[in-house]
Amino acid sequence: PGWIRSSAGGRVAAAASPAPAAARERHPSAAPGAAIRVNRSTPAPAWSMTDDPRVTKFGAMIRKLSIDELPQLLNVLKGEMSLVGPRPERAHFVEIFMKEVPRYMERHSVKTGMTGWAQMNGLRGDTSIAERVQYDLYYIENWSLWFDFKIMILTAFDIAREALKYFQGGKKSAPPPA
Repeated sequence: PGWIRSSAGGRVAAAASPAPAAARERHPSAAPGAAIRVNRSTPAPAWSMTDDPRVTKFGAMIRKLSIDELPQLLNVLKGEMSLVGPRPERAHFVEIFMKEVPRYMERHSVKTGMTGWAQMNGLRGDTSIAERVQYDLYYIENWSLWFDFKIMILTAFDIAREALKYFQGGKKSAPPPA
């Protein structure tokens, strides 16, 4: 893997790099000028996979507990991202979705967020982008401080529930007494 640095305009200043162009893309929520790691062995962006052999136990734990999202707080503090809003997609997928999913680009009328209404309705990872867009548009059209607060509270409970499941070894809690 190599390192490249994006310019202030968000384009990657590594045109002479032997890495494929897709590997040099900038994540929409990445700060301009931020260094990004390039995996030259991956020819093009791809969705994450269940049971991906590249994922370590430590990596799975920080993902399950959403610890990997914490660096995005810097983007929130810089005003480049919001706590609540449509989750960002990688540039490669934006180009595909804008052609295939009706109203997809309307979700770009607001800042991306660390959490969103679609995620609180179970739409994360390998789920229907068309369905996620519908939830994102509902959020945009019905935005209020109360709605943001509700999503943040639901997110906190979701993270706590996942952490509890993780630390209990994935065991399901007993059903309530009848």
